[in-house]
Amino acid sequence: MRVNVSGRGKGAPLSLKTRKYMPASYQLNGLGTAVHEVGGSGRTFTILGAALGLPAQVLSGWADMALDQNISQLDLSSTPVDTEAILALLHLYNFDYGLTISFRWYRDRDSALIFSYDIAIPSPQSYGYGYWYYYYVYCYIGHLSFITAAGFEEIKENGAYHLNISSSDGLLNTTVPFTVTGIQYPQTQVPFTVKNTSAQAGNPVPASFLVRFSSPNGSMGLTRDFAASELRSWTAAVDSQVPFNFTVTVTSPTGIVLVNTTKLITPHY
Repeated sequence: MRVNVSGRGKGAPLSLKTRKYMPASYQLNGLGTAVHEVGGSGRTFTILGAALGLPAQVLSGWADMALDQNISQLDLSSTPVDTEAILALLHLYNFDYGLTISFRWYRDRDSALIFSYDIAIPSPQSYGYGYWYYYYVYCYIGHLSFITAAGFEEIKENGAYHLNISSSDGLLNTTVPFTVTGIQYPQTQVPFTVKNTSAQAGNPVPASFLVRFSSPNGSMGLTRDFAASELRSWTAAVDSQVPFNFTVTVTSPTGIVLVNTTKLITPHY
């Protein structure tokens, strides 16, 4: 059993001075799935596929950090579910005050907030220094099959996402878009039936009705002979991890649309 840890941020003071020569500034390093240590022992760590909560343990105490690669597309096709996925890295320079950095991760499809974390950077004066020469913070999220104790889904489906990073001093407010691909889902099975209840129901001669169903997979038509009062059943397999409209139409041999019905299907996985 895993106890979900919602705290995903980490800050580390890197170099401390007593005088500040440059104005405060930020450098957004971006998003990545692997990092390496800078100015230390040269350690490396891969976020993608790591056990939940492990990055915070491994990265603690690193002298400085850099992304192996800044990415905009996250491929999870070969990554197990319920593991960590992607990390955002930010550097701050020449700060002589304390502040808070806020990370807000969103899913674009429904604007859902999938993870949120605030990192409080203490004032350098509380440590006896004039300012922080530079400081780094990071925040990471996982590919989860469950909702966390804090109510967050994190990444659970393919599609477009974005991260908003802001600072309490108002100097930083930026958005980083990224796309998730490769998550595999079981197909949704949609059973449906069609019965010949037309005006010719008392006629024992079969009629050739065209049955067509459409979904995110596309559209498929089936011409089948129906005897009087005959019931035919089908099951459609649909690839979708989000709610979708499933439409069934039935057309008579003369081209008259006898049935045209749509139902909203919500996948369960």
